[in-house]
Amino acid sequence: MANAVFILDVTEDGVVATHPGRVELPVLVAPVPDETKAKFLNTIRPQLVAIGCMNLSDRGFDFDSSFVAPRSKSRFVAFGGMMTHLSRHDPSGAGRFPPVAIFGHADPTGDPEYNKTLSGRRARAVLGILTRDAALWERLFSDPFGGDVWGMKSIQTMLSFVGGIPFYDGPIDGAKTPETRKQTEEAIKAYKEARGIKPPDGSNTAAFRKVLFLEYMDEICRLPNGGPPYTLDKKEGFLARNKDAGRKGDVMGCGEFNPLLLLSQQEDDAFKTAATDPAVKQARNDAYAEDRRVLVFAFKHDSEIDPAKWPCPRATESTGGCRQRFWADDKERLRREPEERREFKKTTDTMACRFYHAFARHSPCETGARLFVVRLRRDGSKDKPDPFKNRAYVVQAGDTAQAPVLRGFTDDDGRVVIPALHESMRMTLKLDVFGLETPPADDDAQPAPTEGTPEAADTDAFANEDKFVEMPLDGGVLERMTATTLPAEQRLFNLGLGTSAPGTMSDDERRRAVRGFQRIHGLEVTGELDDKTRALLKTEHEGGPPPA
Repeated sequence: MANAVFILDVTEDGVVATHPGRVELPVLVAPVPDETKAKFLNTIRPQLVAIGCMNLSDRGFDFDSSFVAPRSKSRFVAFGGMMTHLSRHDPSGAGRFPPVAIFGHADPTGDPEYNKTLSGRRARAVLGILTRDAALWERLFSDPFGGDVWGMKSIQTMLSFVGGIPFYDGPIDGAKTPETRKQTEEAIKAYKEARGIKPPDGSNTAAFRKVLFLEYMDEICRLPNGGPPYTLDKKEGFLARNKDAGRKGDVMGCGEFNPLLLLSQQEDDAFKTAATDPAVKQARNDAYAEDRRVLVFAFKHDSEIDPAKWPCPRATESTGGCRQRFWADDKERLRREPEERREFKKTTDTMACRFYHAFARHSPCETGARLFVVRLRRDGSKDKPDPFKNRAYVVQAGDTAQAPVLRGFTDDDGRVVIPALHESMRMTLKLDVFGLETPPADDDAQPAPTEGTPEAADTDAFANEDKFVEMPLDGGVLERMTATTLPAEQRLFNLGLGTSAPGTMSDDERRRAVRGFQRIHGLEVTGELDDKTRALLKTEHEGGPPPA
């Protein structure tokens, strides 16, 4: 049986990730006599389980705007790759994308009703891209809200991004000067002529915008490795199947009620005191950047909800429906500490909405991701570090039959990156020591199983997986380097210097291992764990910070 895909793609523009697998226990029910079925019929409702997510960060939007900026492209591309992987686990075999729901968020600055509307507009803008709904974008363009005015800045931005050679290469200023106004009109005219739009002049018409919107969306929302554009089906691609005219259950605006960060009371007071200072406003906006985001959650295949019973209000509605789903202690959850910031990643209790919190607390897109990083090499030689680079690996991330199985290739430093589903985990690693598998030229390609092998039922298995070298991993047990002997013994053992397990080495064995390490690295050979030896042992073992 195939196990869940593991994807974690983190940049400053946001996060795309699969969710940790969840064990689903069988449901045991007793039979009901025919004559009492009408009264005692068993009803089983499966849990709503999110299996993947995209966090489109504040960098994907201009401040106080719902227009999706070009730099968001990397997140849509990564999201397309994740959805493609998940489609291979469609139980129907049809290769469908799993259904999604979109949630917009704002920071705690300003009026809650304003923030609710703005976050909803951002979520709807993302909906428009994923479904190529040019009419939805036209409504956002033609119906400004407060500071959310797309205007000529959005036109200039799109013209500077589509077509290979930009149609517009001037300042993105909203055509506020005679020079940029003329340059923008010339760019519109050139675009119309190139796309056969009439009249072929510099006027900003709805017909022109429709073509530009769709081309811009196609350029942003593509599959990885130069792949084609992709879309989500407006009905089947969403959790509520577009059964509500306002798309309730498919797209939501959560406003400011689910922050990832709450500044201290001291910081907040300082920002309010000098709120009109442009430098202070910018500092406040920068501090709250992670709260301004749009989350797209992908749910298990065949998940579907009834929008009439969905607890979240529509993206266009007021905050009243949100408040009905708050925790009883919502004011405590949104409190500010006198001098310290509060972060959801650390405390997981800064969100007022109990319904949204159920998705967020298990999501790498909201809580961040902690990783086990394993570096594999042939020996501890200083002159010839020999990492097992670009080698296939298989990790069973846990010691139960239900534990997820992760597959991939090591990087150039021989690193394997494993999601930390728990503080400590006993895992099994199988490594292609003999170079039997070749890394795919395409990052989105999958290793193909060989028919007749035990792994053939698992669509992600490597053809030669049964020939890989197997080793156990104790994740999360590595002690910080201190003056005690256990942390040093763990590192010496992992570097191949010592035969007994850490914590069981005799004094003589530990000294022999230390002398071997010192000899390899040109240190004075004493067999003692002096400060210089400890420092180099830590550096050599950890090998620097893990890749982003």
